[in-house]
Amino acid sequence: METLGNKRLSDHVLYGIEQLLCMIISHDKTHPVNQSNLISLFPSERLTKSDENNEKPIPLSTWFALLTNILQPVDYLQSNWLHSSSYLSEEVPVDIDGNQWRNLWKINILILNKYLQTKQPLSDLLCLLYKRFGFECGSILGLMHYHRISWGTYKDELGMHCNAHPNNLVIKLSTPASPFLLAPLDFDMSFTETGYLPNIYNNQSFDEIIKLELSAFQLTLGGDSQASSGVTAWIEMPDNEWTSARWLLRDIMLDEFNRIYHETIQN
Repeated sequence: METLGNKRLSDHVLYGIEQLLCMIISHDKTHPVNQSNLISLFPSERLTKSDENNEKPIPLSTWFALLTNILQPVDYLQSNWLHSSSYLSEEVPVDIDGNQWRNLWKINILILNKYLQTKQPLSDLLCLLYKRFGFECGSILGLMHYHRISWGTYKDELGMHCNAHPNNLVIKLSTPASPFLLAPLDFDMSFTETGYLPNIYNNQSFDEIIKLELSAFQLTLGGDSQASSGVTAWIEMPDNEWTSARWLLRDIMLDEFNRIYHETIQN
């Protein structure tokens, strides 16, 4: 059996991208994040005071906005929340070992930076990438729930188990036959509505199980590192600017997830 992908969406892809954010630089060597432009993308109820500087507002986390029902769509195109000259440093990260991987890193950074010079700014590229992840996650979970399939949420003597989280999606190469970048896996605990039998540990209705899965997936996409034991990797951002950028990107991803999930289960 051929392995088509083994890099998980949360612990590898999103964690990796958020590690790379601090490698973004601008030509004039100032901080690449335009914090005032970025903050303007959030409604006032999303803002709070920074611990570092009480005069500078920062956005509340995406998962908190979800729980308090203040998550709103973001009009990010041409918002210039990153300096227009922003690009990725060609410096090889210290944790990349071996000449083969170091050379591959340099080659791909050059390809990406050349694209940024001629096609679109890095800010739009990052937003579109996170939106794509949200679209695919919402499509996959929505399709399962439309067909009344649980990814695997149940309770036993060890506690609550839920397989509906971003680490049960792996990234793969898209093909004409399969244009998605993500593929779901880990269906060993999944079950259908017709096969669900409540017991002493599981007395919820199937609809309640579906709601639990949706909530768990939303919270982990929104950056709640405690929402699922299946998602373990988390990085603290180096400053308020990159923390704000993280929540902007997570907002875009979760908003698109919500939109396409509800569209899928209704259609």
